[in-house]
Amino acid sequence: MAFDPDVESGSSKMRSYMPNVEGKKERAPTGRISILEDTDGDGRMDKSTIFMDHMVLPRAISIVRDGALVANRLI
Repeated sequence: MAFDPDVESGSSKMRSYMPNVEGKKERAPTGRISILEDTDGDGRMDKSTIFMDHMVLPRAISIVRDGALVANRLI
């Protein structure tokens, strides 16, 4: 997870990480980067917007200017 100066955050979701004991289907492109926002100023993230989808195990995110740097596993 990373935060920008406006207190929005980016979240990397590895939704296919270890789906079973054998790790089968772990490389399915189900990962996602979402931007989380607090729209009403109460300190809780109440809006989620998909920034990137269908990724294979996104590992890291860094928010920069008007975008993001993302580390993603290649198939």
